[in-house]
Amino acid sequence: MRPKVIKIEDIIEMFREQKLMTLDTLSVKAQCSGKTILRRLKEHGYCTSYNMNGRYYTVPEITTFDEDGFWKYGNVCFNKFGRLREIMKKMIESSEMGYTVEELNKIINVNCDSHVLKFVREGIIARRKYGDFYIYFSTDKKKQNIQAEKREQHIMTKEIPELDEYLSIQTIDEKLIINILIEFINNRKATTEEITEILKKKNIRTKKEIVGEIFRRYNLLKKKI
Repeated sequence: MRPKVIKIEDIIEMFREQKLMTLDTLSVKAQCSGKTILRRLKEHGYCTSYNMNGRYYTVPEITTFDEDGFWKYGNVCFNKFGRLREIMKKMIESSEMGYTVEELNKIINVNCDSHVLKFVREGIIARRKYGDFYIYFSTDKKKQNIQAEKREQHIMTKEIPELDEYLSIQTIDEKLIINILIEFINNRKATTEEITEILKKKNIRTKKEIVGEIFRRYNLLKKKI
């Protein structure tokens, strides 16, 4: 028995009725093999979900990608750049200052924790450690250094609500740490705000949050010298 001939126009019409389907569902609706369906889709172009184990298919005529290349239908996520590997590489390569895994999770809308280390090992992305967390950067050394510099400037200068998530002693200039500790010794009862003002008068610019972080890390709030 010869396999049924299915035209791509028929498949597109199926997707107009049901925006996304698994290959098994398509095969049943079209009454032909999954291999035949996939062959037609490859000839025309198609998209697979980057979550749900890549089980869901659709065609470009159905998708309405946003400016970042994402489209979500129900709980199923698509991206015009492909699957998770391609998405993360593209995002990190084009980012100004890399991403934490939490930032990636929020943008991509899936949990990337189990993927980032694998992609680092495969050389798709790079990472640098800042205290207790990692920032993921481009593998291109020149671009990576630019991204890292911007990230560190962001940490140091921007008011960040989740300061403890970003801030660590490793990201603070050693000379600044020494200056803060010296002023603490010389002004034992001074608050973090007062230490910040003292440093400012000496043309050492910092933020009270950073001074507070040094106090906390060295347990200076409880120490008496």
